[in-house]
Amino acid sequence: MKDLVVNKSNGFISFLNKGKSTYPFIEVFLNGKYAGAFSIKKELKIRYPKNEKVSKITISGYYLDSGTHHPIQQTFQLENHESRENNQKPSDFQAGDILVACDNVNGFPYGYMGHTALVVDEDQMIEAVISEPVVRKESISIFTEHHPMYAHFRPKNKELGQKATAYAEHYLQQFKENRKKGLNKPIFYFTANTPLTDEWTYIYCSKLIWLSYHFGAGYTIPNDHLWFSPEDLYTILSHSKDFDLLYKHPDYQFFVDL
Repeated sequence: MKDLVVNKSNGFISFLNKGKSTYPFIEVFLNGKYAGAFSIKKELKIRYPKNEKVSKITISGYYLDSGTHHPIQQTFQLENHESRENNQKPSDFQAGDILVACDNVNGFPYGYMGHTALVVDEDQMIEAVISEPVVRKESISIFTEHHPMYAHFRPKNKELGQKATAYAEHYLQQFKENRKKGLNKPIFYFTANTPLTDEWTYIYCSKLIWLSYHFGAGYTIPNDHLWFSPEDLYTILSHSKDFDLLYKHPDYQFFVDL
């Protein structure tokens, strides 16, 4: 949109609308970091730390023109006289952080299935996957490389995350012991025939997150459908007062409500 002008000055990002269209809903990303959702009629200003070197601004949402809604996604590159650094994803992780991707490595197009994992320390995460071993601990970099279109959530209560992590670690150890004993529990399978509270019959990625917080931290993440999908997890955490959204890929989107 040529009518939308973006500038940076004195600790503010300014959006100046010079046209007749309005922007009832846009999400703003500064250097790939989610800054929030806003609306623009004539002008919008967003404060950012002066020591942060913002060089790329991406907006995603829709604009209203002559009563018709139109999708918009646009990136603005700004000159940064101080430096061209810091155009990176957040790199700090802590126990209890939740990563939710809208893409998937198993042939599904992005926006339809997704994947999720629980961070257990600054370098590693635990996930449930379709291949053996179905419950595993891997490097966080494995997740972010295979699933670049992800969102990064953090519980506001640090102890909550630590307790969820302790459960996930125990679950992983029990899973390994079951395999040594020849017990094929759990099986990786998406089903609505067993309740979420059933720990050992079936497992899938987002169910492992739900179990870890429910049994480990005594925190029950609501579920709006029979099975608990990555899309459900993302939607709920996005509106939760108990979690902060630290990062979201600019192209992040789910197309279906599972």
